[in-house]
Amino acid sequence: KDKTILFIEWLPFDEYESALCEADIGVTFQPDHIESHFSIRARIISYFWAHLPTLVSEGDVTAEWVKDFKIGKVVPPGDIGALANALISMLQNSKKEWESNFKRVDNIFAWQEVLKPLILYCQSAKYAPDRQARARGARGDGG
Repeated sequence: KDKTILFIEWLPFDEYESALCEADIGVTFQPDHIESHFSIRARIISYFWAHLPTLVSEGDVTAEWVKDFKIGKVVPPGDIGALANALISMLQNSKKEWESNFKRVDNIFAWQEVLKPLILYCQSAKYAPDRQARARGARGDGG
């Protein structure tokens, strides 16, 4: 009652943000596959941005984040019963009840945090080992 589930194949970019902000739960379910394991599901990062309680299938780092940050539920891929139970459980609570758990996510994914490894790498840049060896050889210092 008073609930709607939208199954969206594709949404124009200019409508995506509004849809996320209006939603109560973000759900992404994918099969257990090697590609799934090594991919990152960008739409789930969008759920985090919108502070959407997130229901996902296990198998990649985004599912681990959902568990670690306690911002949703993770179920086995292909387990329709677990998906249904988790969805029913999550709908028992309001979106606001998850809000405090997103503070940690916001801090971790803030630009100043995300860029730290890149900045450190750029500040301590070195030539690749093969290029260092060529440079030593050209100078005649044993390379």
